[in-house]
This record gives sequence, C-alpha cells and structure tokens, in this order.
Amino acid sequence: MQNSIDAKDSPSPPPPAQIAEGTYWLGERSPGQLLDTNSYLRRFVAGGGGGDEFVLLVDPSWASGPKRLLERMDAVGVGGEDVDAVFINHQDPDVSTIAAKLVDEHAPDAAVLCSDDTWELVHNYGIPEKQFVSLQDYPQRMRLPNGQVVVPVATPFCHFMGAMMLYDPEARVLYSGDLFSSLTAPEDGALMASKRHLAGMRAFHQMYMPAGNALRGALRKVSDLEPTPRVVAPHHGPLIPGEFLDEVIKRLKGLKVGVELSHRSDDTSVPGWQRVLERVVDVAESRGLDDARELVDAISEQVRDTRGWMAAVGPRLGRPWAEQVVRLFAQRLESLDANAVRFAALEAAADEGLATPRIEVGTESDRSALMGDGGDANVDRRTFTASAGV
Repeated sequence: MQNSIDAKDSPSPPPPAQIAEGTYWLGERSPGQLLDTNSYLRRFVAGGGGGDEFVLLVDPSWASGPKRLLERMDAVGVGGEDVDAVFINHQDPDVSTIAAKLVDEHAPDAAVLCSDDTWELVHNYGIPEKQFVSLQDYPQRMRLPNGQVVVPVATPFCHFMGAMMLYDPEARVLYSGDLFSSLTAPEDGALMASKRHLAGMRAFHQMYMPAGNALRGALRKVSDLEPTPRVVAPHHGPLIPGEFLDEVIKRLKGLKVGVELSHRSDDTSVPGWQRVLERVVDVAESRGLDDARELVDAISEQVRDTRGWMAAVGPRLGRPWAEQVVRLFAQRLESLDANAVRFAALEAAADEGLATPRIEVGTESDRSALMGDGGDANVDRRTFTASAGV
C-alpha cells in the first residue's frame, strides 16, 4: 500500500491506489488545497475470485466534475456502466451532485445506498426513487446480490443527522464519510495518516462536527467493529491505517467540538493567541509577505484607536483578532501560500490547546469548479462595513 503521493507541482492527479483487496482509492490530492477529497471503488468478487462481481462506488466526488472520476475508474478497469451500486454517506453536494450525474448518464441501473434522511435530500438532484435502497432496512448487515456482505453503521449528527458509514468486513475497510476526515497542509500529498496529521484532523472535527456526544457515540461504534478495520477511509484527507486507529480514537474522544466551543473562555487567551500570531507571521514572512509584522501593528493600532469597535469586541479580542490577521494575510498571498498561513494557524492553535480558528477552507478555483462555467463571470459585489452600533 502506498503511504504518500507526489502531488506537488503536478498538473495531473496522482494515480489510483489499491488500499486493500479489490479496493481502490480514486481521490484527488491538489497542490495548495487544505481539503482534499477521497472517493473509493470496491470490486466484490464471490467464490474466491471466480464468482460474480459486484462493483460499489463510494462517495463519488471530484471538484472538476465526473469526467475525471470516470477516467480514474477506467484506470482500474471499471466503466460507469459497470457500477452496480453507489454508496452515499450523507447529502453534501460535493458527493450528491456527482452521484446524481453518474447515475443519470452512466449507471442508470445502479442502486443508490444511503439512509432515509440522506435520501430525503439527495433525491432532489433527480435520482429516481426506484434506485434508492435504504440502509436502515439492514440494521445488522446487508448481503449483496453476489452473496458478499457489508455492514451499515449509523453515525447520526457526524455531521449530518442521517450520516451512515459502511464497513466491508472482508477487506476490513471502513468507509467513514466525514468522520475521521482531516484538513491537510497545502503541500502534504499523503495518502495514509500519521501523527503529523492529528492537528488537521482536530481542526476538521472542531469545525464540522456539531456535538461531542454524537462524535463519541460514533467512535464507540468504530471501536466495537469486528474484525477491527485495517483501513479507515474518510471522505477528506489521508486514510487511517489500522495500527494508528486507537490513537486517533483516543484523541477525538477527548475533543470538544461544535456547540461545546460556542462560549470558550480561551477565545480571550491573549497570550496564547499572541503565540499563534507569532507562528502565523513567521510563515507569512517565509512565504514572501515582507510587511507581515507591519500589518499586525496596523491592526493593533486600529483596535486601540476605534473605541466603539473595541467596546463591542474587546472581551473577545483573542481569537477574532488572530482570525482577522489570518484573513488579511491570505488576501495578500497566492492560494498555496495563503493556505500555508491558514494551516499554520490551525497547527499553532492545536499546540496551544486553543479552539480551532475560523478560516476559509476553499479557494476561488474550488468554488468555480463546483459552480461549473461562469466562475469568472462579473458579479456585482456590494460592499458592507462593520459597525459597533445595533
């Protein structure tokens, strides 16, 4: 199994990778991005390789659309028409839009496997109801048409109420959706996670998981799986090797997320956030922003001089101030360098034990790709300004 992918400075995506028997990673590793996406393909073959085949596509997504994903499927010997079923963990549009297009144009007979709550939303993309198979009808396990078995694992509110993982006990691969996902440093390119990815995993879960009790409930279900997974395959970031899984679960179990962070006292930990800023400034300077310290000084002067603004946000100066500096630096840097600054803020906050700062994860190119043509269209952008008054 590959441990890393050389995505840096490469105009082409890395090749598909086999992560277990009959199981392929079809994802993307885009230089400069913080949020890489994973899709998977499983070729179930009954009778020890000589029986019927069943092809399962897991969380199909690709920022530039389905064409690139189809090319990657073709690289492992599978065409769109060969897909027997598509599994969708939850309804997010990065998966649902591609799944609907694939089913409509390339796999019109494929079953769509998801929870009832997910179906309530994804059917709006035009997937015919006759193709929907509710995983809630299979609370213990699901036997595929060729006789092999998968295990649906409900993970409500991780992060959607209808989120559902899928476990393949033969290959020992757990398709976990957003659970166990990570943000990654913009030049990382790793396929498999290691300790250096814990800060990005922490940040992802603090940003996207709504409640700690939901997260801990899902983690207990993962710990109870038999046999234990050899690979956890999330939708974003590097995959979790089985030998690293206990460490990851331990870290996530103790993590405060979502509503637990709504009123964190460490928002005003000015010394801690000052150290975060020092790290951010160092990275910004190393990326060519020579006036980084002067910009921080200018923001500090603005805070001191604008009494109305200070009265409004003074009690929460720590984290909002750091977030404002990160936004300002990112606006003045190219995408890859801006994301290096953002990731430095995430890592520094983790080292200080502070809540993950709010950062912009996507880029203009990401949004243009998702929206399709017209990403460069002229938009009448109206200007809004902040005010201390009500």
